[in-house]
Amino acid sequence: SNPLRHWVVTPGSSSNKHTKLYQWDRLMLQRQRLLLNWQLGELLALLLLAMTGLALGQDPDPTTDDGEPSRAQVMLRGLVLDEDGRGVEDALVETQPRWADDPTFSTRTLKGGLFRLTIEVDGHYGVPLLITDASTQKAAWISQFSYTTANPTPLKVIVKPWRLSTVAVVDRHGQPLADATVRLIIDYGGYQSAVTNQAGEAAFRFPVDATVNWILAYKDDVGLDYYVNSELPLAEAPIALPEQVLLRLTGANPASVKVVDSAGQPLAGVEISPWIIETEGKRSDINLSGLSLGRTDDDGVAHFRFLPHDQVGSISFLLRSEHLHCPDQPRLLAGAVGADRELVTKVWKTVIVRGKVVHQDGTPAAGIRLQGEGRGETNDYFRGHTTTQADGSYEM
Repeated sequence: SNPLRHWVVTPGSSSNKHTKLYQWDRLMLQRQRLLLNWQLGELLALLLLAMTGLALGQDPDPTTDDGEPSRAQVMLRGLVLDEDGRGVEDALVETQPRWADDPTFSTRTLKGGLFRLTIEVDGHYGVPLLITDASTQKAAWISQFSYTTANPTPLKVIVKPWRLSTVAVVDRHGQPLADATVRLIIDYGGYQSAVTNQAGEAAFRFPVDATVNWILAYKDDVGLDYYVNSELPLAEAPIALPEQVLLRLTGANPASVKVVDSAGQPLAGVEISPWIIETEGKRSDINLSGLSLGRTDDDGVAHFRFLPHDQVGSISFLLRSEHLHCPDQPRLLAGAVGADRELVTKVWKTVIVRGKVVHQDGTPAAGIRLQGEGRGETNDYFRGHTTTQADGSYEM
């Protein structure tokens, strides 16, 4: 048995005097891997948490300030350390939204490096977190796949100096290509975006513990290329990103997608994007499901003028909307020409489902996470999440 134990405060009493402490074996550090001062630092930090009265594992308030039904809410708790095992105070812990209109949640670490943050989620997995120390010279990354929203375990990260990488983009003749868009894809989402300068270069910095899946470069009427950051197909084992990456745009073959409603009328402002793209000579494809690369115009048409001329296989397009459902994804076949590159897809409006959850004795069940799922004849199904309010009601 390890004489060094970790403690957390359990919710129940509002008074610190009557708060009970319980051993937390799941967070016990392996002594053979850490120095004694590291262990003591964590112990002091967790005891500080007890003194501040922040209860680990306490369910967040299931209602929002305006009384509207909330999305599923999850409380994250964790510890931020430096490379010497000391707690990092005043580090910024901030969610990294997948989409531009997603809310951002943030907090700063307390003395000892402890933090607590309530986030809103819409799936089984959470959202990625970027941790930056007060000097902004060091950072850490918490993947959305490193915890589940149903039962998030306490998190621990170590901030380290940023990793740097430069992407050079050239055209088919090997000449530097300015004004090309370059996207750094981490955890299948677009973490950073940049535009190449006159030398055809774009520089990125990112946490060393972040999993970089791909780098994407594209430019209208010039083409698209990507770097697979893996030694295996399908990006199963990402590796350390090289300091220099070269991408070559050798030609484009444009296509368009028109989005119409159930009555056949065009819909403007709908976000739609290619999903899986593979080009000749690559060891695997690139998954763009975490990016938004197109939006329909007033005629309901989204134009994709950067699609590669050397496309391998078909390209499906994903529609992103909480208010519209696309039961049949538009699909661009390899080798398609002329009118076959002008796709049309029909969508339907979604509806709101409301209800109430109660305990066996009929009292409201607050803070209950719900998942709603609907499947039809196609593989394009609905899945949503929410949390019940104080009166047990929910809306999805």
